Amino acid sequence: MSLTEAQSTAVRDLTEVWPDRKIVIIGATALGFYFDMRWRKTSDVDLVLAVELDQFPGPLLAQNGWRQHPQKDHEFESPLGVKLDLLPAGPTLISAGEIRWPRGHRRKHTHSA
Repeated sequence: MSLTEAQSTAVRDLTEVWPDRKIVIIGATALGFYFDMRWRKTSDVDLVLAVELDQFPGPLLAQNGWRQHPQKDHEFESPLGVKLDLLPAGPTLISAGEIRWPRGHRRKHTHSA
């Protein structure tokens, strides 16, 4: 599996918004790089961004054509129509072990050291 041209453009856009931050593809898209995932279709790309919540989504929404879901803080659509789930994961968020979204949603991180 590989990213479509539109998905690649969306990821490239994110690296331009946060040029000094790591961005990692996770979820079914990431698994598709290593395993035959033709049996499972995914309609979005899941990414973790090494940014703190106060930096998110910040400059992304200033980019022409990017839209955030009206009720879901982590869901975005690129100018080319690519659906993305973006999870901020800066050092403070990782230490806290959860994201407390501004609109009241909560997402637990599970990781092992």
